[in-house]
Amino acid sequence: GHEVTLFATGESAGRHGMRETQKKIRAVEAGNLPLLQGLLVYVPIALLGNELSALMLFPEAGAAVLHTPYAILTAALVVSAPRHWVWYLLAGVVAHFTTNLPQFGLSWVLVADVANTSRALVAALLIRAFVGSPPRLGGIRGLLLFIFAAVLLGPAVGATIGPVNVLTHDAPRGYWPTWGAWFMSNALTGLTLLPALIFALD
Repeated sequence: GHEVTLFATGESAGRHGMRETQKKIRAVEAGNLPLLQGLLVYVPIALLGNELSALMLFPEAGAAVLHTPYAILTAALVVSAPRHWVWYLLAGVVAHFTTNLPQFGLSWVLVADVANTSRALVAALLIRAFVGSPPRLGGIRGLLLFIFAAVLLGPAVGATIGPVNVLTHDAPRGYWPTWGAWFMSNALTGLTLLPALIFALD
């Protein structure tokens, strides 16, 4: 009797665990923004965001006061299904090339694109994994995790890659001053613009 009961209990717990795992997988794969609708909204906003960042750019540091493309791309990734992310990433690269190539040249823009893409991917993956999609920012834990992903770690990744440009293009500023400028720009963007855009797109 006890063995049968324990077996049944274990089997029930196993099924419950599998259901919970499947729910988590579906939640990670889910997205509220349909691809076509999302791209129709994202592309013009990304172009505008790159233009605005170019206007606010400090050329010697290669960083803007607010780097709006970071918030725009990350928000689109957070609210869309991961299987659609490649389209947003490609559109973001095209928007960045279109607005920055005439001023900075191919090699500079390529390095900046690697930084931009890496930063947005890290932030979006962490936000979706730890805060949810859409993010649940009502509690202290959710808010702190969002800050860790979008204000600290994501910007730190971008700031580590992007200033490589100053080493390869004889820019007037050194690596670490440029790192600081990139980090502060993207941290401020993640703290202010990103939450508003996520909830606007969701």
